[in-house]
Amino acid sequence: MENSIDMDRILIVEDETIISMQFEEYLRSHGYAVVGEATSGRDAILKARSLRPDLILMDIFMPGDIDGIMASQTITAELDIPVIFITAHTDEKTLTRAKNICPYGYIIKPINENEVRATIEIALFKKKQESFLKESEKKYRKICEIVDDALIIADIESGKIIDLNVHAIQLFEIPSHELLGMDYLKLFPEDKRKNFLKLFRKIGNGANVTSQSIPIQGKNNNGIVVNLYLNITELWNRKVLLLLFRKAKNNDVCLPGGHKKNPLTIKKEDEYIIMCAWCKRINEKQSEWKNIELFINTIFGIQFSHTICPDCLRQHYPRLDNKNKIKS
Repeated sequence: MENSIDMDRILIVEDETIISMQFEEYLRSHGYAVVGEATSGRDAILKARSLRPDLILMDIFMPGDIDGIMASQTITAELDIPVIFITAHTDEKTLTRAKNICPYGYIIKPINENEVRATIEIALFKKKQESFLKESEKKYRKICEIVDDALIIADIESGKIIDLNVHAIQLFEIPSHELLGMDYLKLFPEDKRKNFLKLFRKIGNGANVTSQSIPIQGKNNNGIVVNLYLNITELWNRKVLLLLFRKAKNNDVCLPGGHKKNPLTIKKEDEYIIMCAWCKRINEKQSEWKNIELFINTIFGIQFSHTICPDCLRQHYPRLDNKNKIKS
């Protein structure tokens, strides 16, 4: 039998030799690879396991203790190979049994070549689409499981949350059954939603926006600041909005006007930081004064590169300043 990687590979299961030969001739002449033939349900299962075809043409009525419907049930459950039923009988009882297997189509004897081609092409296309969606779903689920940030997925048209990961539940402290179906704008304080909508308007298809220091609104964590990543994509045959939340460093709390402070080191009633007027160190705790550079790095994660400004150069290093003037 043929076995071309460029052709769709089909297994024929038919106990009538003449009909089997007709199928084989027709399939080969139209560019399909016939990888095998079986004459019983039991034989069909064995050959499906060993040959792994892309599609099976299965006669419903087969000799032996396993008919085509029973064989298809085993093959579909075990191998996930699409099956098209062949039958000369269309009685209600047979159709009911066949429908429970969810076949990819039916071919009624006597064989009509145009019908065969259309049924096969539709079945192969449907299977490829299903495989693509399953693979996309698998990748999506894997991303949700391994990502350390809170992930929310919302439907673009309705604005409702349709999926989330466990980190989202932990961040917002809201049960999944309450988050699902919620308007995603309710994740943000009401007075900040206009700012979010401005970000949203910047997004086009396939584009993404990252925003720093966005406050969120949960049950018991109002004011928590996050870094937010937004992206519009297509998932499950519809456009969705991906919202990825990452806590800002040290759980910074948002002050009026969008400024941040560290709740562990600054009193809640204060909206300023105490600094020494002479050495410029920060009073982080009552008995601890910290270098301003170290303080900013600890809270905001900002790295510094050092140089000397012109004024300090003239004041503290006049000789170097004079040399620079002479060179210039």
